[in-house]
Order: sequence, then structure tokens, then C-alpha cells
Amino acid sequence: MNPFWSQFHRNAPTHVVSRHDGLKRKPPTKFLLGRWFAILSASLCIVAASNALAGAGGESIFTTQMPTLLSANDNVAYEMGTKFQSAVGGNITAIRYYRSACDLGPHTGNIWDAAGNKLASVGFAGETASGWQQQALGTPLPILANATYIVSVNTPGCYVDTPGGLASAVTNGDLSTIVGSNGVFGSPAGVFPTSSFNNSNYFRDVVFTPGTSSSACINLQKLVSVDGGKTFQLSTSLSSPVLEQSGIPAQYELIVSNCGNVTLNNLLVDDCVAITATGVPNGPPYSNCYYPELIPSTWPSGIANTLAPGTSVTFTKAQIPGLGTDLCNGQPANTVIQNNAEADSTSATTGAAVSIDTFALVKCPGATPTANIALAKQISVDGGATWYDADTTATAPVVSAPHGATYRFIVTNTGGQDLSNVTVSDATLGISSVSIGTLAAGQSVTITSASAGFSNLNQPNRCPVAGTYTNTATVVGTPVYGGANVMASNPAVLICQAVTPPCSTTGSNASNFNGTAIPSGDYIWFNSNFTANGVKDGTNFYLTQSTIQFSSNGASYSVLVPNAVITFKASVSCASTSFNTTLNRWETIVPLSGSDEIFLSGVGFPVPAGFQKGINPVTWNGTFATDTSGASLNWKWGAAVYTQFTTNYNQLGVKPTHTAGCSYSNSDHAGTPENFKSYVTGGARGGGGSNFTGSWSGTTSVTPLCH
Repeated sequence: MNPFWSQFHRNAPTHVVSRHDGLKRKPPTKFLLGRWFAILSASLCIVAASNALAGAGGESIFTTQMPTLLSANDNVAYEMGTKFQSAVGGNITAIRYYRSACDLGPHTGNIWDAAGNKLASVGFAGETASGWQQQALGTPLPILANATYIVSVNTPGCYVDTPGGLASAVTNGDLSTIVGSNGVFGSPAGVFPTSSFNNSNYFRDVVFTPGTSSSACINLQKLVSVDGGKTFQLSTSLSSPVLEQSGIPAQYELIVSNCGNVTLNNLLVDDCVAITATGVPNGPPYSNCYYPELIPSTWPSGIANTLAPGTSVTFTKAQIPGLGTDLCNGQPANTVIQNNAEADSTSATTGAAVSIDTFALVKCPGATPTANIALAKQISVDGGATWYDADTTATAPVVSAPHGATYRFIVTNTGGQDLSNVTVSDATLGISSVSIGTLAAGQSVTITSASAGFSNLNQPNRCPVAGTYTNTATVVGTPVYGGANVMASNPAVLICQAVTPPCSTTGSNASNFNGTAIPSGDYIWFNSNFTANGVKDGTNFYLTQSTIQFSSNGASYSVLVPNAVITFKASVSCASTSFNTTLNRWETIVPLSGSDEIFLSGVGFPVPAGFQKGINPVTWNGTFATDTSGASLNWKWGAAVYTQFTTNYNQLGVKPTHTAGCSYSNSDHAGTPENFKSYVTGGARGGGGSNFTGSWSGTTSVTPLCH
């Protein structure tokens, strides 16, 4: 056994347990953070006494090569490396690299295997300002023959480089570089470097001592995974042990390799299993701590219990179930668990014992963190310039109806574990379980109408009439460590008030129908228009509470007329009109210059029973208002009969003005239903033919009174 381990066990609390082969062995030891502990990588090569080790100087990849660029600078922190292999097994004793004068450090050297597992690491000390730097490893690292390794050293952004320097193999002694995608780098510093550009040589190197023809060497690496077995890493530093994630038990991997030039026989592998909160080992009854040493039939791939020079074998929890045991189960937070492993063998040439011990450290996270989520729902009534956290009427914005609103959600993971399958719903806005994916612990995301699936957060007509409008959003997330889903809800309130324009008055205009009777099933198209005086840019005229009243065959009728708003704008050159189905009103925009006929409002009335000819009077009433003091209007109305019609008013194609209409360049009067002209017939105030609006009533002048 390695002398370090003997010293280590003398310093550690121990009790001895018996192996089934009669030998004595120490159980795993639990340490709390803060205890003094010195850790060295465990490696042992036993060399036959009749043979000498390689020279102390060792071999390196680069000898006389010099970089062509001495101060390349990307201002990016990199991990830069060289991929290499050795023709024979042996030991890496040091890491070296060529330092640029503008590279300020500090520097750490790393050795990786091809899978990205970090095998050794050392910090550089006593460096010179530039040129070759070399730092010995605390313990030599055994490597296999013809296996790919990466040596890397970090840089804060300034480095040396020979572009294309590794396009072909560089060989010195047993060492040679790998051809193809060599000269590797990664960012930030400390990551496994995998990128390559132009096969550049960044002058990262090792010092290697080859094994002799009669050297027997065994290496054992114990790697730990804290992401469910996706990646494995070394963990031998008590100051920074790998941290197990709550709900994801650490699992281990053993890699046994023959790093010498002699076949190893009688290979046995042991691994401890669990340790209780009191520090007493438990598990299967084999030696009260260890799984049985693996017999030939349990070795993967039929390797039996021998290892040829340069070969290795990997064990996972599939071969040693204890490698998947949750050692932190029941342990206090921040407990550091040391989990030991051992490989024993004998030299095929001398029969001498060749053994190695190693370990991995894991810090326990303690109790599973809580899962929680928060939702803030905010509302804006000014296009996003101002946001209100309007949970109640006391904090709600107040606007004049009708009005639009825009919403946004702020979802925050307020727990200690990640949440998956996070969805947001708001039934009022038509948002149903829209996914926002995974939310890391502490992460917050803001969702707007521009976010995928959330266009309904923009509501142009949120409050069509006066009232209080409340809608509630809900967010749901699934804890990644299991357990019930977490949920949060939050409302947003909008208060809409009815606002009477400052200037208003009532008006009435009476006339009569002509001498043509109107059959049941036809439609009467009542329409009105006006001219305006005293308007300015932005003037609005409003028609509300409007009805048309008449009697026929002894029955009285009162037809409700949709509201209307007409806006004068200097910025438009032609008139347009549309029907707002949400607000049930006509909305017309006209140039500031106006027209001799501007559409005011209209209603299609289906005749329920035959109307007599010459109905008189027919009276149109309404409330007229404006927001411009002194503005007035002169209005009149007409009525035409249609054999076919629709009350889907946006399908009528109503002409907005007599002149300067955006869509219809003809001589038709304002209020003409352009899409139904072919169905006009005689009756009401029209004679059919081209009389699409009916003849006009008399003109009535209205000047709204300002309060």
C-alpha cells in the first residue's frame, strides 16, 4: 500500500474491519468541513529491483520549437491545450507551457483524458516573466500507452501561437501529438478544451517518464458524477469537494489501468458502499464494508482478472452496485464523505504485489430544497410606458371607457430547486397553459405580448364600456427533484369610467316615408350624414342614445341606432369608416377639410310585417356631443329599402363621405352600402334605381352646449 495512505490512516479516526481474506483494512471515513486534511493523488508503481527508472529529466513533446506569435491577444480567458499520446506506459511528472510576456496569470495546468475527465491539476508557482515554465505534479500521473490525453494551461487572454504548428505530428521519444483538430481551446478558463482552429500550437507540454521493460504499474481513478451519470470528474480536494445536488444522488466510476510494461495478474477491485450518520459502515455483509472482490466472471467484456500493458477497464454501478449508493442520505448539510476504493494485482514477471488505493470526496447538500414559484401580473394603459401592479381596485389604473390595455407577467422561481414544465394561463385573455420551459432556482423571466404564444397580452379594447375589469393569471411548475407541482396566481384590475364630453345637446329630425309600401322580409337602411363647422385637428363628434321612432298599422316601433364617433385629422387625406363590434359603434375618420356629406350613423332594420305607405312622422333622435368648444353640425337622414341586407356592418362597404373617400371614387352619397347596391328597391324614402340612401330629410342644426 502507498506510504501516504499509511500516514493518512494514522491521522484519521479509524476502526479496523476484517476482510474475508484475513487481511485488515480501514473503513471509509467521514469528515466535516473545517477539519485539517492533506490530500494527494494516490498512484503507485512497483518496479522490479533489478531495473532502473527512466532519467529524472524525462521526455517532453516540444524541444527546439519556438512560437511564431509571441503575444496573440483575444481578450478572452481561455483554457488552451495540446492533445498527445505516448507509445509506452509511464508517468507524467510535470506540466510545462511557453508563457507570453503579456500573459499575467495566475496559471493552473490540467491533464485530461479524451472523455473530458480531469486526471491531474497543479498551480504554477515561481514563474518567470516569459518563456518556458514548468511545474511538477504533487504525485506523478500514470498514463497508458497509445491513449489520448490533453494537457492544458489557462490564459487570461494573451498567449503564444504557431498557426498550423500541429497540422502534422510532432514526435519526441515516446511522445507525439495527435493529428487532426489539435491545438484545442475552450472558454472560460478551467473548462475541458474541445475547440480547435487551424491546428495551432499553443505550446502546452508535459514531462514524461516512460516505464521500463520490467516495470509493473497499476493506476486506479475514482470519478464522481453529480448530474445523474452524464459526466464524471475527480474530487480529491477537501477545500473544494464536488457538491451533490439535492435529489440527485452522486454515483461513482472506477477506471483501473495497467500503466506499466508488465501484465498484471490476479486483479481484484474493492469499493466501500455506505456510511451512516454515526460514522458506522453498513451495507452487504462482505467485510462489513466492502463489496466482494470481483471474480473473473463479473469483469466486463470478458477481460477476466488480468490486465495487459496499456489496457484499462471501467466499472460503473452496473458492475459494482455500491457505486450508485446515496452516501449522503441522512447526512447533515456540508458533510464531506470520503469514499475509498482499492485495486490489487501481482506482476506477471516477478509475482510481486502491485496495489493502489484512491478515493473521492462528496459534500452533502442536506435537506432537499423547497420548491416555490411567484407570479406578478402587471397592466399598462399607455402602451407600456407605465406599469401597474394592480392587484386591487386601490392600485388599479383608472381610464375612460372605451380603452385598451397591455399586460405582462413576471414569473420567478423563488425556491431552491429548478422547475420544469412551467406553464402560464389566463382564461380571460384566452391564454391556456402556454409553456415557458424550465426555470432555474432564482431565475426570473418577463413575458410580454411579443413572447411566443402570448400575443393576447395586448388587448386593444379591454374595457368597451364603463366598469371594473379583473382577470387572473396562473403559473404552474414541476419540481425537478419530485413532489407536487407548485402554483401561483395573481390578478390585475382595470377601472373604466364613463366620460361625458364637455359639450353636448340633444337633437331631433322628423320626416316621412314615401307612397310605396314595404313588404315583410325587406330591410330598411336608415342612414344619416352631416357637415361640420368650427372643427380643428383632433375634434371628435359623438352620437349616443339615438333612436328612430314611427308607427305602422297600429304598431309603434323604436329602432336603436348604434353609437358613432367621427374624428377630424389633419394627417389624413381621405375618409374611412368601420364598425367596432366590441363597442357597438361606427368609427369614422375624415380629413380636417371635411366634406359636404360625412357619414354619421346607420342601422339596418328588418321589416317584421308589411309596412303601410306614407308613414308619418318618422323621427330620428339622439344626443350630440363634441370635445371642441364652438363646434357645430348640420345633419340630415335618409332611408332606402333593400331586398337583401346584413347587420354585419363591416360587410356593407359603407361610403364614409360624398367626396374624398379612401375606398370609393364615385358620386354615391355618404352612407351608401356599396356592397349591396344591387339589392336596392323602392320604399321608405327611396325610389330604387341609383337612390341607395333614400332622399334626404330636412337639415337640422346642432350646437352642443359646453359645461
